[in-house]
Amino acid sequence: MYFFRDSNELRIFLSAFVIYLFFIHWTGWNENSRLDLSRSIVEEGRLHIDTYASNTGDRAYYNGHYYSDKPPGLSIVSTPAYLILDSIPRPKNYEDEGNSGEIILLKDETGSPTVTSDIEPGKKTRLSTIILTILASSLPAASNVILLFRILGKFVQNERIRSLVVLTYGLGTLAFPYALMFLPYSIGIFITLLAFSMGWKGDVSPVKGCIIGLLLSVTLSFDYIFFPIIIPSTIYLFSRMGKAKKCYILGLITGLLPIIAYNYLIFGQLTFFYKHMDSDVWVWDNPALEEGALPVTNLWIPIQVLFYPYRGLFFYYPVLLFSVVGLARMRKRFRGEFHMITSMFLLILGVYSTMLYTWHGHMFGPRYFTPLMPFLMIPTAYALSEKNKRIFLLLMFTSISVNILGLQNFENIITDDFRQVSAEHVYSLKGFTYNPLFDHYLPLTADNGPRSRLFENIIEYGGQFDIRDIPYSKGVLSSPYLRREYIPVATIPGMGFFVLRVEFLCLIPLTVILALIWRKELSRHLTRDKSLIVLAVVTLVFLLAFVRVKDSLFTNGWYPKEGGENGFFRFTGEEAEVLVYNTGGMNRINIMLQAWSPQKGRDLEILLNNELLGTYNILPQGSTVGTTLIKLKPGTNKFTLRSTSGCDNPPEVMANGKTMICYSFGFSNISFKRQDNPLFRENWYMEEEDEHGTFKFMSQNATLNMRSTAGEAVELAFTSFSFHKKRELHVYVNGEDIGTIENDGGGYSMNRFKAHLTEGDNEILFHSVPGCDIPSEVGEWDDTRCLSFGFRDIKIE
Repeated sequence: MYFFRDSNELRIFLSAFVIYLFFIHWTGWNENSRLDLSRSIVEEGRLHIDTYASNTGDRAYYNGHYYSDKPPGLSIVSTPAYLILDSIPRPKNYEDEGNSGEIILLKDETGSPTVTSDIEPGKKTRLSTIILTILASSLPAASNVILLFRILGKFVQNERIRSLVVLTYGLGTLAFPYALMFLPYSIGIFITLLAFSMGWKGDVSPVKGCIIGLLLSVTLSFDYIFFPIIIPSTIYLFSRMGKAKKCYILGLITGLLPIIAYNYLIFGQLTFFYKHMDSDVWVWDNPALEEGALPVTNLWIPIQVLFYPYRGLFFYYPVLLFSVVGLARMRKRFRGEFHMITSMFLLILGVYSTMLYTWHGHMFGPRYFTPLMPFLMIPTAYALSEKNKRIFLLLMFTSISVNILGLQNFENIITDDFRQVSAEHVYSLKGFTYNPLFDHYLPLTADNGPRSRLFENIIEYGGQFDIRDIPYSKGVLSSPYLRREYIPVATIPGMGFFVLRVEFLCLIPLTVILALIWRKELSRHLTRDKSLIVLAVVTLVFLLAFVRVKDSLFTNGWYPKEGGENGFFRFTGEEAEVLVYNTGGMNRINIMLQAWSPQKGRDLEILLNNELLGTYNILPQGSTVGTTLIKLKPGTNKFTLRSTSGCDNPPEVMANGKTMICYSFGFSNISFKRQDNPLFRENWYMEEEDEHGTFKFMSQNATLNMRSTAGEAVELAFTSFSFHKKRELHVYVNGEDIGTIENDGGGYSMNRFKAHLTEGDNEILFHSVPGCDIPSEVGEWDDTRCLSFGFRDIKIE
């Protein structure tokens, strides 16, 4: 409790911690590699990770064993917490179903070790990821905000400026995304800031000097990324040690011993080299790259690192430009700090501009600059004044917005395989003008809102505690996935289903918690009348933004919505349900489905309120299905879509081990509507598109359904073309032949036929002579459908 000097610091800490907690998530290889070592130490009492190596590609292979390729610091400090979690009695279903001490290393078809996504971990592992991320990242990251707030007091007396700068640091720099993951940067920054705050005032005792040196150098045991921070800090603090210089050096040497001992114990040398990386996962196309670095051969690389749309530091975080201005202003008054911060910046820029991929991996932003962020806030605060405050606020808002966008799944687009990158690609300008902020993160944020994995899994998926991406928490592997659109709340008689929109919904409880933390400050600025106005506005915004009344809902049996080349679709298990609410305006409707059956053809049963409407054959290449006219009862109606031959585990998921995922059908479109145009019934393939627009192919025979309220004379109009060769098309209405056309396979024909519809349902049949052809048998196609005619613009006039 004494860590906080006053209630203001406590509120700042709690605010940062709550925000970080809301958005924590688990991304994969990097975190798995560190957690694997903690698990291996606790559960097996050894340093190799053979048991868990299949869940990460960030692994080394040496003398017949797999090891984490990361420095062990984070894993070791997390070991006590994991030991406690492992020793707490839990219900049986909280135990891991898989690894439990058995040596498992999955292999591909050639027998080589491979990497999987851990799609079905036990609840013990999922709970561990949450608690360890909070303890090792979110808590120290929130503490860093307080330490920085105090350090800034030496350079800026204005408390409002200091508060604004630490807000920028916590939410608008690289400190934010790496406070949300089980990575060593937050705790390493905490140790560095603690050492800095203990030593920058000078007049240090020998014991304190030893502790400061120990803290600085021990950060290398967490990640080598701190090396460019340690050297300038060491020199800067050495000048302030006075009589404690010898103890300070002793502390520095002592702090290096853990990482040296770890590397020597495992690899027989003082440091880790990239040549120890598992060659079955990591493939270098140039032997000179084995140590992971290249000489600087292109002076544009530092410019790319700082300014290019592909993860450029100042492009992502323009507020950091204030630090450049601040450095120029403080160089005389704070000469020591000026040289220290400038040296840190140049060292990081120089060292990591030589790396094979300067952004390094799939993580968000130029992550090797993360430890520099608190030190750049010192000149930022020094540069900030009332004159340039508006510009600062604009840049701060932009930088915070970038981090909000970055809450989506990370983009992976630079090469086809980031583990096999050529030096020519890295050191060319081509490819680095790609802008993931606009091309990837912004569209996903518009669709999903900010992603809180913890909130989404608890609210949307039955109270499940999981911080992996939503598709992975559901055991699904393909991408990109979208969260569900709505959360059902209640049914409103006579209106429909009362639902909440999920986009941005996580901001509601977050805002409420932050308002409670700052309630005293808010009450000072809001009179009773103003409070009522604010409450009314907030309520109105909530109703307009989040509340909806829907007439149909996807409920049980649906896997997460995902996007493909032809739009969005959903997979179902063996059975899925759709609820439709009838207010009286949709007493009679048709259902039209566009679907396909993965791996093999299946029969689809459609039931309304548990009564069978019909059975339809769905092909792997896709089918369009339409029902006859259906009578709905008032209120809620349940449609059930059921596979008569069960479902299958997808091969791409089974390749990653045990899974509960089972697919029967994929649906790209399900529509419920009153019939005013022909409804596609049987033997139609899914809609396609060419330079003339959309069209559908049929097989040898295909049917349409048309509802007529009374007997009437109509004209059937459509444009058609024959696949591959000359064919005849016979057209029947209710069994009566109304005409025949010929098409030689070389172009389109526009057709019109007169017909008579009877009251009720009418069947329109198209019959192809001489049948249909399979594209793969008549040309160089992979298509195994049987095609005869293609149709577009079918109308009844």
